[in-house]
Amino acid sequence: MESSLAFAPDFSKSGGLIAAVAQDAETLDVLMLAWMNPEAWEKTLETGEAHYYSRSRKCLWHKGGTSGHVQKVKSIRLDCDGDAVVLLIEPPAMKGTEAASRVNSATVRYPAVPNSYLIPKRCIMANPILKLGLPKGSLEDPTIDLFDRAGWKVRKHPRNYFPDINDPEITARLCRVQEIPLYIQDGVLDLGLTGKDWVKETKADVVVVSDLIYSKVSNKPARWVLAVADDSPYRKPEDLAGKRIATELMGVCTEYFKERNIPVNINYSWGATEAKVVEGLADAIVEVTETETTIRAHDLRVIDEVLVTNTVLIANAAAMQDPEKRRKIEQIDLLLQGALRAESLVCLKMNAPAAKLEAVLALLPSLNSPTVAPLQNGEWLSLETVVSTGIVRDLIPQLREAGAEGILEYALNKVI
Repeated sequence: MESSLAFAPDFSKSGGLIAAVAQDAETLDVLMLAWMNPEAWEKTLETGEAHYYSRSRKCLWHKGGTSGHVQKVKSIRLDCDGDAVVLLIEPPAMKGTEAASRVNSATVRYPAVPNSYLIPKRCIMANPILKLGLPKGSLEDPTIDLFDRAGWKVRKHPRNYFPDINDPEITARLCRVQEIPLYIQDGVLDLGLTGKDWVKETKADVVVVSDLIYSKVSNKPARWVLAVADDSPYRKPEDLAGKRIATELMGVCTEYFKERNIPVNINYSWGATEAKVVEGLADAIVEVTETETTIRAHDLRVIDEVLVTNTVLIANAAAMQDPEKRRKIEQIDLLLQGALRAESLVCLKMNAPAAKLEAVLALLPSLNSPTVAPLQNGEWLSLETVVSTGIVRDLIPQLREAGAEGILEYALNKVI
């Protein structure tokens, strides 16, 4: 049998069987639940028709082999543990007298083994190259948006943490940023996005591929700050000797006070950290902030900066030594960096009289130099350049005054 399977179900967990759910490929209605042994699996791959193992008859079962109502397999999906599969069945399947076994109200969704296609009479499942960890929580939507601009469409499911991604070489999981560094270290994930703070906090042995400066609010680094009540007598860290500090970043906070020889009582905060001082539960907090808006809203005052942090792309050390995984990691890094860079740039295109070219060029910054091309009318030129979004609103009127016309501004997806 021809097969490209490097990624196969694990039959060792349930006495040599795996659960097999048959779903209508169009409606995703569950048609039936059955079992497969290795022989049924191989037959399904070989014939493109569903084969199961009958536990009551203890034999191979070709679904519809006698009645003619066979299940034509359109694609196969495998769960992350490898002990259950979903067969997407071409309609019409299990119609008429068999409809009673159909559970119309329920659908079962598993993360797809990307590029699982039924090639005439064969099911071939690709082995994804990379296991990617995406941050769950405040960084979730900005990260998915960044991947979208970089060229990867990530589609979340409301009831699980395994989003689909339009790349057969990647499988994705949503994880808490606090957990991702250790998952990467231990090889549970190959690549992930987390905070520099959590790499430091967990002391995870990972490869920092690159810094990606973005967050839920801005494209600036965030800060972990030491804050106290605005009306408190504390003006510097040393004033907090013997006091109670609340934070989620226990390890970093402990190192901060230890380096300064300040004895304090550090307590873990499970959330709503800013409120701890207001409620009298702590004398000070160490909390992350981008704009200090929430800090000030709770009448707190920052007395020191503990750590500057930003999002980082991190990889498992062994994955970086694997040529195929390293290729994929470098591709992801290149395009994410390009998408981030493009956020702060726009492209300007305009026409200008040849006689005023020098005056217009004097106003135009560029990554290298503006592109200048002649128009059909030899007295006019076309110019194109990339400029920072921070200057464009002042630059356009200046260009107009210098003689440029037909000025166009448009956004960029990526700048490599």
